[in-house]
Amino acid sequence: MAEYSVAKQFSGSVVFLTGATGYVGGLVLEKLLRTTEVDLVYVLLRPKGSCSAEQRLAQLLQNNIFHILRDQQRLLRKVKAVTGDITQPGLGLDASSRRILQQQTDVILHCAADIRLEADIKSALIANYCGTEAVLQLAAGCEHLQALVHVSSCFVNMNQPRSSVVDEQLYPLMFGATPVDCQALVQDLLVLPADAANTRATALGLRWGFPNNYTFSKHLAEQLVWQHHKHGLPAAIVRPSLVCSVAYDPIPGMLDKPYQLVLAEQTFLSHRVRFYGRQSSINKPV
Repeated sequence: MAEYSVAKQFSGSVVFLTGATGYVGGLVLEKLLRTTEVDLVYVLLRPKGSCSAEQRLAQLLQNNIFHILRDQQRLLRKVKAVTGDITQPGLGLDASSRRILQQQTDVILHCAADIRLEADIKSALIANYCGTEAVLQLAAGCEHLQALVHVSSCFVNMNQPRSSVVDEQLYPLMFGATPVDCQALVQDLLVLPADAANTRATALGLRWGFPNNYTFSKHLAEQLVWQHHKHGLPAAIVRPSLVCSVAYDPIPGMLDKPYQLVLAEQTFLSHRVRFYGRQSSINKPV
């Protein structure tokens, strides 16, 4: 079997990246530019205040994580802003942008998410479930898509029994012996008034063992990716744990928001994760 090479996989490819203004997404973008011969990276960015998507991209590329690439304009010119928003129907893309992406994209890296642990359920679902659904719909229309990578979380299976072995698979939600229709469940939650939706989500979280709406919404999003994969979409799911500091390049030891790591540790403290019967650290360097 030939040895797999990430660099060769991306060589000459056109990538569509979401979540580039986030910690993980920004590091993914920097790594793509610095270590591969990627041809072009389209970055989904929403206008913010008086800043257009193009202006936000210019600001992003001034971030310290791109310091190695600052003088390599040839590489920075590979990044193009696409105006859109994961919380909007169809990612908020206009017809021209959608057509260009579907004609050119080889790889989709979906890093965008609402990572607030205690976001209200409708906000969490709109970003994490509906946003993922919109990315999958875009992917389904791509003319030569090679792969879609959905960034999830290892905590999507916190509802499994304590100290159980969590395999690299999807675990369906159940009502008794009946698998839950996740799409119908999401639609039911989205049409409820906000207070009622949060009350029901809390009850379901207690029933299934989810400690917050973040893990619940990301679990549901994985089920959605799996459904599209079963129908032929070349999709993969990655499940990082608590992402902490950068291990090596571009800035060893860099941490985006140290206080978030402390809060996350406190939130998950009573839900220690065990891998293959052993308790494991949940902090992972990038």
